[in-house]
Amino acid sequence: MGHTLELIKFKFALTYSRGTIKFKYCKSGFRPMTDNPAHITIEKEVEDFIKKSGRDFRLCTTCGGPAIYPVEYTSPKESDIVMRMGNSTLYVSGVQARYLRQIEMRMIERYLRSLK
Repeated sequence: MGHTLELIKFKFALTYSRGTIKFKYCKSGFRPMTDNPAHITIEKEVEDFIKKSGRDFRLCTTCGGPAIYPVEYTSPKESDIVMRMGNSTLYVSGVQARYLRQIEMRMIERYLRSLK
């Protein structure tokens, strides 16, 4: 069953089904860096982790590559893509969204290591 994700302050057409986000830029209002629609797959483990945690997270850029941290560590930005997952939210950096093809559990591992 597909999930409904909301986009806020971004002009995208979006569908989310079976762990895959598909979005393309709308013709009006925003000029993308690429003309190709992006297809981002979200690993089931990431979605389950975010839903189970009951917290909001942000996928952001770090010197070690894309990473997912709670919003208490890195605040959402106006340019982020906002995805609802159950009662939680995943904010995806607009910069990272251009290049991502998959959101993986390894992006959360740095945060999990910091808890130990």
